[in-house]
Amino acid sequence: MHLAQYDICSKNRSLAKKYNEQPDKNKTAFYEKHKDRINNYKSAYEYLTKVMNGKGTPPVKAWEKELKGHLKLRWKLCDIYYDIRSEIKSLENIRRSVDDLLGNGEPERGKKKLRQREISL
Repeated sequence: MHLAQYDICSKNRSLAKKYNEQPDKNKTAFYEKHKDRINNYKSAYEYLTKVMNGKGTPPVKAWEKELKGHLKLRWKLCDIYYDIRSEIKSLENIRRSVDDLLGNGEPERGKKKLRQREISL
């Protein structure tokens, strides 16, 4: 989030500077033409000001390094998840096969219910 806001701020900084340098008579027309980008800059600038809390410039390199670390961890956890998911599928297939061999499978349950209905009639 910090990096995205920093990127918005960086891309629109020169436009916001031009807007502030406009004479008063041209300011509204300039604003209407570039309203979205100016508003994006203002909100990103306010966000970064709150995040930094008067501490100076944003530590972009540290944020990028932290993001890379989080992405590496995410992909590692995704790999583990997919490995576990495939193991679970294999184990479920084995469990179903064992249940079928022992007579505990789904088709047998249906026969059991049918026999109970026949006995109660």
